[in-house]
Amino acid sequence: MTTEDMKFLRECGIDPGVGRIENHCKRSTGTERAYFRTREDAEAFAADPGNVHYLGDLARLCARCDLYHLSKAEWLEPRLTARDAQFLEEIGIAAPQRMRDSFRCIMCGTVQRDGIEFLILANGDIVCNQACVRESRCQHSQVS
Repeated sequence: MTTEDMKFLRECGIDPGVGRIENHCKRSTGTERAYFRTREDAEAFAADPGNVHYLGDLARLCARCDLYHLSKAEWLEPRLTARDAQFLEEIGIAAPQRMRDSFRCIMCGTVQRDGIEFLILANGDIVCNQACVRESRCQHSQVS
């Protein structure tokens, strides 16, 4: 296979190394994200001082395209939700302080916490910033 053959295949979206159509992740702008076949390649690229955009980023395997992308550490940190904080508190782990009971999500019933984002709707109701489920208020009777 010539260099021109490889260039043609890549332009068609086919990886000449494995002979399959590549499906790379794209940014919200539609441009293709930088990708790497191995963690080592990604980490070496992120460690290159001449690389100002990705310097110090972390390599992560993408579940969508099965290739490695570089991401800022803060992008990979999970966001704590009010329900997460409530669970942590229930099992004895320190969590952000609860707000007054009037700051309760109308969907799931969780009281909001300091430092965790929530939304105030136009009518004044409060909802979690993360997707939550409506609290079930029905009582299930037990069959004896």
